[in-house]
Amino acid sequence: MKNIIFLTLAVILTVILFSCKSDNVTNSTGINSPDTSGFVYPFAIGNSWSYTTKEYASDIHPDSILHYFSNYPITWTGTVTILYDTLINNIQTRCFLEVLTVAQSIRQSRTYMINNDTALLMYAQRSMATLIIPDVKSGKIKFNLDYGPGDDTLLIYDPPYAILKYPVVTGKTWSVYRTDTLTKKYEGYEQITVGAGSFRCMKIKTIFSTLPESPFYDYYCKYGLLKRTVTYNDMLITNQWFPEGIGTADLTFTTTANSFNVR
Repeated sequence: MKNIIFLTLAVILTVILFSCKSDNVTNSTGINSPDTSGFVYPFAIGNSWSYTTKEYASDIHPDSILHYFSNYPITWTGTVTILYDTLINNIQTRCFLEVLTVAQSIRQSRTYMINNDTALLMYAQRSMATLIIPDVKSGKIKFNLDYGPGDDTLLIYDPPYAILKYPVVTGKTWSVYRTDTLTKKYEGYEQITVGAGSFRCMKIKTIFSTLPESPFYDYYCKYGLLKRTVTYNDMLITNQWFPEGIGTADLTFTTTANSFNVR
């Protein structure tokens, strides 16, 4: 197990969503979008999305910790709304608010984005507390069973993190660096069905250099990021009494869009 920062769509989950600038769609169930090779980010203030994340656990060891997972799979719900423009270090950014409900707890995070002719960039972020905690010293990923308070620290990415590269073309790859190197690749278009409807989406694979066996798979179409899946194997399970760990489990997170309102 290696070091990684898990974005809860952010992360964190920060849900990064896309559409054609000319489209207006609300509660889009049943819409079949065409090939979306020309889509760009839906950067209009007021755009919003709702989504559901399901967290699954398997291969849990030892048996003495099975009771911690008796209520699995866990369902999270969230919304992302584009709020306003703001300056950070004299750089104009657009603020995205994510509101996440998990285990009867509500958390918020804000992500500050830049959109230009060549890329969609994440410039800064105020992160909520993540359940998946990197442990650089031990080289392990920890999954914290305790839902703690959020961390309001403003993180600035220098250089900004390229979420998308334009144009969106099958086979394109690029790398970005944060705490480690991320490699992203457009793998091709696939038809998917989620709560918001059935859509033809570009599948994007993201690999962290320190955890190549656990890639993220994102599915984008002109209406947004409609699906994300990731599986972490042999994660170290911790709680407030035993931060050094009480066991291991495989954890899978699947996020799907329920509805959206974009223009």
